Amino acid sequence: MSKKIALIGITIILFIFNCFKKQDHDILVPKTPIYNISGTVYCSVSHQTIPDADVILTGEVKYNEEDTSRTIQFYAETDENGVYTFTDVPANFTYEITASKTGYFPQSVECNFTYTNRNADDIILGKLLVIQNEYQYEDVDIKGLTHKDKNIWIADGKNSQLIEFDESMEIKRSIRFPNYHLFALEWDGEWFWTSDYYKKVIIQFQIIAEDSIEIYSLYPLPNSLEDEGQVYTINDFAYLKSIFWACAREATEIFIKLLLDYPNSIYVSYYDIPMQFAKGIEVTDDTLYLVCQHGAEARMYLLNRPTMESSAFYVVPNGAGMTKFDETGIWVATGNKITQYSF
Repeated sequence: MSKKIALIGITIILFIFNCFKKQDHDILVPKTPIYNISGTVYCSVSHQTIPDADVILTGEVKYNEEDTSRTIQFYAETDENGVYTFTDVPANFTYEITASKTGYFPQSVECNFTYTNRNADDIILGKLLVIQNEYQYEDVDIKGLTHKDKNIWIADGKNSQLIEFDESMEIKRSIRFPNYHLFALEWDGEWFWTSDYYKKVIIQFQIIAEDSIEIYSLYPLPNSLEDEGQVYTINDFAYLKSIFWACAREATEIFIKLLLDYPNSIYVSYYDIPMQFAKGIEVTDDTLYLVCQHGAEARMYLLNRPTMESSAFYVVPNGAGMTKFDETGIWVATGNKITQYSF
């Protein structure tokens, strides 16, 4: 009799234990399948994979029908081949995967993780330009940037003036440029060039005295720089081997304008570049550099000449603006700030 009672007792205990085990399983183990998910992180400039990058997966999941949504996170690090792997990730949910590493701008991709799609999109980390120096000036609005005789010059649109800086970036002199709304500025080795958005002209001029400007010629903007009465704003000039390049922006699209045959006449050919909000342009023998605002980040795209295909990009930490290269580095002007960068 006592053995029968003991057996019944053990049976009851096992039944209760199994009930608790079942409840625990229902709470903690997702009914959806779980798999591994992996992807690769690349550099925006070298296109090589990036080892030792930190990667975070974040998403909202429900572990069973009765459960409320909860946020989960997984952490990983890329291996020597730039590959990251998250293990035991619930499938059939959408996740955000963010990669970061010192010297790069963090980047995220969205991954719709299912049984048939267990690989995330490649993540391309934008390599940051390195800030060398930053200069900020009161009561100016920089609309143009160039360099002449090792000195930086700006067009101050707020006060209709040109400003020359000395080699320590202290203001050396300012020269009034009355009756014009200045946009863009370039020195071609002999002449200064700027434009006026409202008067629809490109201006060729010289500084003939310490504080005097002589306008040599005004070039009306061609009709191809106008669309239904709206003139494209010329944001920046670049000059190389008797050819002017300009980036111009209208309401929604970006165009690269090639201005030819100065100083006799203006002919325009253009490139429709799928990049938004072009602010700065610089050109070398084999590369055109285009600085654009790309969402929350500013990018310097490297376009191969003559195909104009983008081969790489850097991230510009202080925002997109007028851009010039010299032997000391890369200069970008935004608002009332000038930043000197290096690659």
